[in-house]
Amino acid sequence: MCKYLKYNEVQTILVKLDCNISPAEIQGLAYGMLSMNITNKDTDWLNELIDDNNLDKVATTELKHVFTQVREQLTDSNLGLELLLPNDNELLAKRLTALQEWCQGLLYGIALSGLKDFSSLPDDSREYLQDVAQIARSGDFDLEENEEAEQSFHEIVEYLRVGTLLLSEEVQPNKLETAIH
Repeated sequence: MCKYLKYNEVQTILVKLDCNISPAEIQGLAYGMLSMNITNKDTDWLNELIDDNNLDKVATTELKHVFTQVREQLTDSNLGLELLLPNDNELLAKRLTALQEWCQGLLYGIALSGLKDFSSLPDDSREYLQDVAQIARSGDFDLEENEEAEQSFHEIVEYLRVGTLLLSEEVQPNKLETAIH
């Protein structure tokens, strides 16, 4: 089991690597790649994130923990998937922006894995990815910081969490055996 990094810790690593992609987006990218193919390599993921000229060995090794964490979560029989988002004491607008970035990363990772359109997917996965695309392109949110908005945010996070598990399971029903070998 790898060290599970928090949003701010990953942000610090990304700054060291001069990478202007958010922690949420890089985790979404990993989920997208691994949901389609659990055997995707962390080196392919890293190549999408950082320029070869910015390879700080220590920071790169730390960043690989995010990829390893995603793989572990996708193969966890306890369904322990967690989205890498700012913590709940941050403004809701900041967390919503990170959520959109996570969705963009997920879709990009899926595209990198070779899926060109959603029509070949089972109905539930196709519908889920259409929803993810809608969230990713929603733009600015006009909302108040209140209990109802918080509740809605957490419901969307839960939907994305469960939907990602469903997608991975429908695309790779035997991924646990593949990840072990």
